Amino acid sequence: MLSVLLMILKVLAIIILSLICLVIFLLCLILFVPIKYNIYGDYHEKLDVKIRVSWLLRLISFKAEYNDDFKYRLRILVFDILKSDSPSKDAIKKTATKKEKNVFDDDFEDDLEEKEDKEDDFLTANSEGIEDVEDENVKDNKGVVEPDDVEDISEQIKKESVFEKIRHAYRNLRDKIGKLLKGIKKTYNDIKTKKEDISSKINKVKDIIEDEENKAFVHFIFLRVKEIFRAIKPRKYSIKLHIGFEDPATTGQVLMFIAPFCGLTGLLMDIDAEFDRDVKEADIKLKGHVRLISILVIAIKLVLNKKFRELVFK
Repeated sequence: MLSVLLMILKVLAIIILSLICLVIFLLCLILFVPIKYNIYGDYHEKLDVKIRVSWLLRLISFKAEYNDDFKYRLRILVFDILKSDSPSKDAIKKTATKKEKNVFDDDFEDDLEEKEDKEDDFLTANSEGIEDVEDENVKDNKGVVEPDDVEDISEQIKKESVFEKIRHAYRNLRDKIGKLLKGIKKTYNDIKTKKEDISSKINKVKDIIEDEENKAFVHFIFLRVKEIFRAIKPRKYSIKLHIGFEDPATTGQVLMFIAPFCGLTGLLMDIDAEFDRDVKEADIKLKGHVRLISILVIAIKLVLNKKFRELVFK
């Protein structure tokens, strides 16, 4: 009986140990087997990009392309897990013919012509009625006002209009001066408050920069960023840029931003700069791999940092 129990315990121990070894083996595969990537891109008045990512002898592969249309495919072994759906050519032709038929349908044109004829008849009838009413009003009002009365009324209207113009101009001037004074006062108050806010913000930034703990944290983050770029940096690459702007100063500013990027990532670029014409062309080829163990180590370093935990998780 005891021997049977020991045999069962031995089998269970072997099964548990096998499962543990299998889990460790899978973790090692995931962490140490590199994820390979190939990126090809060019821009010559038209963007064309191709991305290919594979893992474990293409056991899992992902492809994406963009050339007037975005296409992608995720495959495990020989099975497509995700795939972009592009409409067939027959469906596109049917949609186009349907639209043309709706626009140039004969029945639709006949309805429009009939509607326009009805609108013309309605407008003609109404215009005749309006002319008759105007003639009757003119006949009824004929001879009501005398010429002398008209002159007196016109002179009085002229005098009143002059006084109204002067009074209206005075009111406008008074309102404009009042608004101007209020605007000057508001601008002064805004400048005063902004000046105080800017000075307080500058003092806070100075305190943050001069703090030794913050300096150490910035240096720590800078090192981790460099490690991330080193982990994902392509082993083989070719970057050719042909850029230029009509304004030479703009071209210089763009080159000024590219230089520190090259220094940070360690990527060397073949740049052909134009200072007198507008041109934007590029040819990029990147080939490399990423090991998840490198990313995991960097993530652990970040999580173990107290300042980083306070900044992210609180």
